[in-house]
Amino acid sequence: MMMFSNLPTNLLRTRDYSLAYTRGLVASVLLEHGSSPAGQARLSQRDIALLAGLDWEAVHTTLKSLMDMGAIKIDRHRLVLNRNVLHEVLESWEPEEPALTK
Repeated sequence: MMMFSNLPTNLLRTRDYSLAYTRGLVASVLLEHGSSPAGQARLSQRDIALLAGLDWEAVHTTLKSLMDMGAIKIDRHRLVLNRNVLHEVLESWEPEEPALTK
């Protein structure tokens, strides 16, 4: 069982970012942490949220967007990654944090 007190504090913060920015964060997490040799991600949406520093709702919306783009699909309750499309998302991603509007 993972203890949240052991996580770095930046993993526990959540913010409201644009969909394009969250796509890059989630794509980065999926490519780095979410793939087995068969190409299936073994991370839950909450795991992805913790690793990306996003809230669960933002990850849920972002995963739906990535599905619409063909970057991921769900097969037997597991994420299957299309690494080529995820790399395209990362190529167009601006990794600097965008200015937050009030």
